Amino acid sequence: MERIISDSSEAKAGVRALKELVGGTMGPYGFNVMPFAQNISQVFRDGFKVITTYVPDEVIRLNMVQRLRDAASMTHLLAGDGTSTTTVFLATLYLTALAEIEDSEARGVKVMRRLVAEKVTMLLTKMVEELEKMAVKDIGDDVLTKVATLAA
Repeated sequence: MERIISDSSEAKAGVRALKELVGGTMGPYGFNVMPFAQNISQVFRDGFKVITTYVPDEVIRLNMVQRLRDAASMTHLLAGDGTSTTTVFLATLYLTALAEIEDSEARGVKVMRRLVAEKVTMLLTKMVEELEKMAVKDIGDDVLTKVATLAA
């Protein structure tokens, strides 16, 4: 059964979780990390082992983690090192880009609302001008009396 992603909160949560796990292992003073995967807990200090063993519960989170895992695997294959840096960098890049996209969409909606409001105001102004052109200015009392007599 297909799932439609209405918002990106699950995807962001998966990326953040892996970024925090892998980021903890970085540097000479990196910490040991214990990702919980498939009912087994193991302690790692190597970022690549954390990346390959971490399996989130949600399918959407797993999809995003798999994208980062692919990038880390290619870095490991081609360079042999830097998998943690690649993962943290790409996760940060993804989260920042997603925030910018969401922000620009919000700004886009505001711009569209302003444009629509300006168009409506312009159309109403034109309607008022046309009605003023069509309006009969000073008809006099005798014409008004005839119209009132016919209307009665």
